[in-house]
Amino acid sequence: MYRTSDTVIFSADQWGQIGKDMGFSKDILRKSLDNVFASSKLQISISDPSVQFIRNRLLERNLVVPKKFPAMPTNPDKNKFTRMVYVNPKIPLKQLISAIEVNGKKLSNYLDLKKVKDAVKTPNKPYFVWMQDGALYTNKSPNQAVSMFSSNERGATLREGLFLILYYPEILKHHYIDLPGSRYDRGDVPYLVDWGGDPQLRASSADNAFPRYGSASSGSIS
Repeated sequence: MYRTSDTVIFSADQWGQIGKDMGFSKDILRKSLDNVFASSKLQISISDPSVQFIRNRLLERNLVVPKKFPAMPTNPDKNKFTRMVYVNPKIPLKQLISAIEVNGKKLSNYLDLKKVKDAVKTPNKPYFVWMQDGALYTNKSPNQAVSMFSSNERGATLREGLFLILYYPEILKHHYIDLPGSRYDRGDVPYLVDWGGDPQLRASSADNAFPRYGSASSGSIS
């Protein structure tokens, strides 16, 4: 058990023990709790990654840690969206970029952030979102990937992508990430890459497709 501000968080094992003590199976207790959480929007999570993991990463990078985290949204497709990401739109992009490290190397930015515009609508307050990290759309251009998105899916924004690798920098060992939810300058797409141990933020044409690049996407928030 751990505490964030005035909120108490229990692990899945601890909830299981509580259920055992009460005479309920872990599955029954979990389903009951999920129904309560969904209806009441309690600031409690037993999902992965945990609030504690996210809180610790924010602390490590000297970023703002909220007194209360927002409610977790329902995952619109558990087979597609495998990464839970906390996004804080109040943190300036420049500060967020400077906080990101991949294998001990700082992220280098080659974009004029004033020329980055979001092509999709996102909340203007902190939120959790389920994300697909780009692995499903490798060797597809951002425009191709967007045309393949399901009805509950949209392109991940630059900010969402930055928070994604803040929590999961190991993704860049497997593939690089296009972020079609944002556009740069005259329509290019920002992307995150690790070239020879040098993590970088750049932009490229929305029609470019490469085997090791894939578009990240975000699920609907409900």
